[in-house]
Amino acid sequence: MSAACVNELPDEFFEVPALLVLHGQAHACFDCVVQHMRVLCNPRGYVRAAGAEFPDFAPERLTEV
Repeated sequence: MSAACVNELPDEFFEVPALLVLHGQAHACFDCVVQHMRVLCNPRGYVRAAGAEFPDFAPERLTEV
């Protein structure tokens, strides 16, 4: 399902790379490096009676912008 949310970014996007890219709308948690940029996705998902939808959600990674 996550592949439905992927974009192919043009090379120009990477000419002045960001240090950190944060995003949601994925169905998995991940933390990786793509061309010198750290890409972090930490979705909580819907809160259900049993807790957060995604068990890998890390509340300590919450960031205010």
